[in-house]
Amino acid sequence: MTFLLKTFSQFTFILFIAFILKFLDTYYQIHTDTLSVEKYGIVSPVGVQIKINGNYFDTVSKGKVCNGNDCDEAWIVIGEVNSGMAHMIRRTLEIMDSNALAPFCFISRGGDIDSSEKIIQLMQQHDATACLGERYYIDEQVFSIGTIDIDGNQVIGTLCMSACAYIYAGANHRVSYGKPLIGVHKIEFGSFYHWRYGTELDSYEESSFQQTLQKLHPSSSKRLTAIKQLSNKVDHNDIRFLTANEIENLELVTEWR
Repeated sequence: MTFLLKTFSQFTFILFIAFILKFLDTYYQIHTDTLSVEKYGIVSPVGVQIKINGNYFDTVSKGKVCNGNDCDEAWIVIGEVNSGMAHMIRRTLEIMDSNALAPFCFISRGGDIDSSEKIIQLMQQHDATACLGERYYIDEQVFSIGTIDIDGNQVIGTLCMSACAYIYAGANHRVSYGKPLIGVHKIEFGSFYHWRYGTELDSYEESSFQQTLQKLHPSSSKRLTAIKQLSNKVDHNDIRFLTANEIENLELVTEWR
């Protein structure tokens, strides 16, 4: 009897430790990469929820995307591109019927390229649609952010910048409700790719970079390479928004609404 009690206690302890480790892994995945950006109006994107004007919203929330008065249902993806955003997009894709999946509309200043790659893979695997729009609504609240571009102009709207631009370009289906605001600048790929692939991509020629992209995202390598080339011309501390001609020439939009 004593032996059985001892064995049961040991087994219970092992289960408890396993539960704690699982909890810590999930917490780390969701809550890392927090960035405070109070001066931009989005206070603290933390992966699961962000606080805006005193209200909390999920990083991925059901809402509407509009061009003028024409609106469709959509998943509005807000905040920093990080592991939390990737987690929420994955969870949404897993629970939703792919045949009735609304587009994922992004409004983001960017984030880490590692997470943008994960999101591209998720979007491609589930054949999900990325979208940009003139206006986003969640519970009747309109969302927008602002920045100063490379020419000193103030740009306000549903901006998709930096790592967010890669997500949009990497999706198989790319819808735009009105004029898309896609901002690019030089992204520091080196540290991430050195850790993952054992080489510094910034030291590669563009042909080598494209070969690497073809292994990562064959269907979107041409677009991603073009975004990288344009980004290299803009200092990391600046931001330049793609022109209508660039968007058309790169075939960034597959459907206009």
